[in-house]
Amino acid sequence: ELNGIGNFLDCGDDKSLDITDTLTIAAWVKIAAFGNWDGIVTKGINSGPYAMQLWGNGALRFSPNWGNPAGFKGAGSFNTNTKMKAGEWTHAAITYDGTQAHFYINGEQDKLEVKQDFTFGVVKESLILGCDFPGGDEYFDGVMDEVLIFSRALTEAEILKVMAGGAAVS
Repeated sequence: ELNGIGNFLDCGDDKSLDITDTLTIAAWVKIAAFGNWDGIVTKGINSGPYAMQLWGNGALRFSPNWGNPAGFKGAGSFNTNTKMKAGEWTHAAITYDGTQAHFYINGEQDKLEVKQDFTFGVVKESLILGCDFPGGDEYFDGVMDEVLIFSRALTEAEILKVMAGGAAVS
């Protein structure tokens, strides 16, 4: 359990996390309290090639290339229309297929369309669960489980499989 004020998990910096073209981040989260920029998954400490975050109104947020990491192309921060609820287990997923980002809350695709050309930069810094360090220290308040990162965009059917905990997806 992450308390929202100082604890997080440092997953280290492995070359497999230097994802530049296509991406999926997925996790089960039970949020105790929402805050702006609260990090679920963030690659990087000083700049962030990719991050799955929360927003104070219950939105899921995707922030590619915050702080201009080396080799990046395109940047921004994007919030879902669908809102999550505090105190409930929610499956959240973000995919980027090379041309468009898709957002899923409990397996349902959000209406938000982000059609933009991104190349995720590369930083020799850790992947962090439970905090977003670039630009400030925004801690996640709640519990997370089954955090997954893929170097490709999962299909909607694969998101549902991952959510159900069923068949393996690689």
